[in-house]
Parts: sequence; C-alpha cells; structure tokens
Amino acid sequence: MLSKRDIAYESLDIENDPGALEQLQALGISTVPAVVVGGRSVLG
Repeated sequence: MLSKRDIAYESLDIENDPGALEQLQALGISTVPAVVVGGRSVLG
C-alpha cells in the first residue's frame, strides 16, 4: 500500500536481523505487522 502511494518507508526483517527485533522491542512492540510514524504505532 505504501509503495503504491509513493510513500517512503523502511522495512525491517525481524526473522533475519536481530537488530530489527530489538528496535521494535525498544518501542514496546511485540506484534507484527507494525507501522510506526512519528513515534506512534499501528499494529495488525
């Protein structure tokens, strides 16, 4: 959806990148998919 609307985003691969999982955990996120914008998160 973001790509179709030409919205820049960063995709994190928590299965293959331990640092990506740590980033989400630091934000208090334990569910994926998650979208974080300006410090606010939307899960599901």
